[in-house]
Amino acid sequence: MKQRNLRKYILLLLTLLLCVSFTPEQANVVGKVTFPLGNVLVLSKGETRFRKASFNMPVVNGDKIETKKQARCELTYNDGSVIRVDEQSIYTVEQAKPTPSDMVAIGTGAHVFVIGPAMSPDKLDLSQIDLALARNDEIIRKSPARDVLGNPWNSLLWCVNHLHKFGLALEPGMVVLTGTAAPAYKVKGEAIKGHYVGDCGPLGKVTMTLR
Repeated sequence: MKQRNLRKYILLLLTLLLCVSFTPEQANVVGKVTFPLGNVLVLSKGETRFRKASFNMPVVNGDKIETKKQARCELTYNDGSVIRVDEQSIYTVEQAKPTPSDMVAIGTGAHVFVIGPAMSPDKLDLSQIDLALARNDEIIRKSPARDVLGNPWNSLLWCVNHLHKFGLALEPGMVVLTGTAAPAYKVKGEAIKGHYVGDCGPLGKVTMTLR
């Protein structure tokens, strides 16, 4: 009888440990509350009551962060991006896992970028420029610049408006990458070696050799 009860207690303990160690909330943490100042509250997904935010408090998609008067905080996502929540605001945590297409579009995997000579915006129509990538004199990717939201200027405008929501702005000297217009070039092994040329029409060319 004692052994049977002991087994029950052991099974119950193991079950509780598994529940504590592998809760969905822990597995789905996308960031944490950093530098909460003043009265900052968090409404966890699925709950009905706000609770006081604490430093490095983990959050998941769907959580809500509320800042009262003269309060503010920062939310740092796992990828290092930071969102600032100003006073008297309610922010819903939402960070989708980027797809390979997303990472190519925003240049997440880019090692370096090359800046060409400055050009006056009224001297060319970006939406009419065709972009091409060649490897060993063979075109492997070609697409019009208008594939970036209809015009790369639209991508820049979206960026400016998004920053404005958080009280931020583009400053002189900043470099903005408005995203690629072409899909990823997938290659493995020795096939990656060669001489590459990125042709941006009137904006110039970029060359690279992989050995």
